[in-house]
Amino acid sequence: MKNKKYKLLLLSALISSSFLTFAQKPNVQEELKAPKANTENIPYSMYGVGYFLNNKHTINRGMGGVSIADKQENNLNLSNPATISFLENISLDFAVEGRQNNFLLQGNTTKGGTAGLSYLGLGIPFNKHLGMSVSFQPLSNMYYYAQDEENNELLGKHFITYQGSGGLNKAQLGFSGNYKGLSLGANLGYLFGSFSQSKTLNSNNDEASMVNSVLNTTRQVGGLYWDFGALMHIPIKNEQFIDIGLKGNIAQNFNANQNNYAITNSIIGEQMLIDTLRRTEDQAGELVLPASYGLGLAYGKKDLWKVLAEANYTDWSTFSFFNDNRGIRPEASYDFRLGATFTPSKNSDKLTYFHMMNYRGGLYFQQDHLQLENAGFQTIGGSIGFSLPLRRQYNYFAKVHLAFDAGQRKTNISHLGTENFIKMTIGVSLNDIWFVRPKYD
Repeated sequence: MKNKKYKLLLLSALISSSFLTFAQKPNVQEELKAPKANTENIPYSMYGVGYFLNNKHTINRGMGGVSIADKQENNLNLSNPATISFLENISLDFAVEGRQNNFLLQGNTTKGGTAGLSYLGLGIPFNKHLGMSVSFQPLSNMYYYAQDEENNELLGKHFITYQGSGGLNKAQLGFSGNYKGLSLGANLGYLFGSFSQSKTLNSNNDEASMVNSVLNTTRQVGGLYWDFGALMHIPIKNEQFIDIGLKGNIAQNFNANQNNYAITNSIIGEQMLIDTLRRTEDQAGELVLPASYGLGLAYGKKDLWKVLAEANYTDWSTFSFFNDNRGIRPEASYDFRLGATFTPSKNSDKLTYFHMMNYRGGLYFQQDHLQLENAGFQTIGGSIGFSLPLRRQYNYFAKVHLAFDAGQRKTNISHLGTENFIKMTIGVSLNDIWFVRPKYD
């Protein structure tokens, strides 16, 4: 009877403390396990649906992430579906991304890194006014592994280990049509993902005769997703132009289910007993992702240079995952981006290869979706990028795109940690002019 009492007390402490993970001055004692693919170590990715990824085209990443008003003729803009109808050629776009981060928390530094697919998309223009696309993009990534050491009257000295993994993805179809420079578009897709989170307590309290307790939660999410976009292309003199872009989505609900179980291992004399103290299966719930809207502007000269700026708004007050929004900002967030691209010349007959390359750069400031101890996180960074044209064949041509991004995410409370990151993206655009009607003199 006494042993059962201690089991219930230990489980109660484990469950109640799970709501305070990292929100109350965490003290990470154990460095992360060796980095694995798609398991970049970010302790705060335990909140919500994890760390949101930059799934924009490599071209846009090289310009600080600015993308809403970026009209492309030979590349698929993954941010604004209204740009699809401006494609002049079939475009197959894909990229891989490598990330490395250093996370400083309570005087302890952890290092992590990962590499994986960033996006895959196919854009198809039907004529000068209509186009469609199909694409796949990872949206978020969750991975953390850390350990706290604690000491209290109930359990004595003990260790609590936190571990989680998972993420969200989306596959979508995009449609767009334009008339006299005004284009409207929409994406319709399926959002899906899974998450696994566990919390393990190891106690050295001999009086309790307890070895450890485990609290584990697994979740699956799936549902239809949609967003919309608009773009106005305004030609002005000397091949110059102004583009005005708009994109957005309303708050959307997705079906979810979860399984929970809690296990306590106890030692009585020389005998070990394994008791399952709580288990729930197929518990229905939902994920609510917030409304988000963005406005972008671009000014440039055709095929030579372009300057872009944009602002985005996201209402995080509507976010919830199984009615849980711990660690998530209870209000709207904003981000601001500025970028530029330059090509020395569009005449490829007499100039060198470097004159035909595209050069890019950009800056950004972003309010993060996290908020802990009433303090919000901010990210500031910059990027550069290049496009390397490959030899053009009869009806086929391609480019390799490179983007390098570096920045820092932190809050004004020092013990909540600082993350420094470096990202490199390598993308490829393959074009074919299947739908271009031949012209004869």
